[in-house]
Amino acid sequence: MRYYIDTNVLIFVLSKTRDDISSKVADILDDFANTIYVSSVAIKELLFTKI
Repeated sequence: MRYYIDTNVLIFVLSKTRDDISSKVADILDDFANTIYVSSVAIKELLFTKI
């Protein structure tokens, strides 16, 4: 299947901390048969957000 993830989920994927996401979401992300899409705006938010 194809899934479109938002910036919040992308942060969890990139940081490898999956303690705060549900097991269903983790299963979807771990299944290599799935295609995960991320908006270019989400990438831009990560690049230009001040921490």
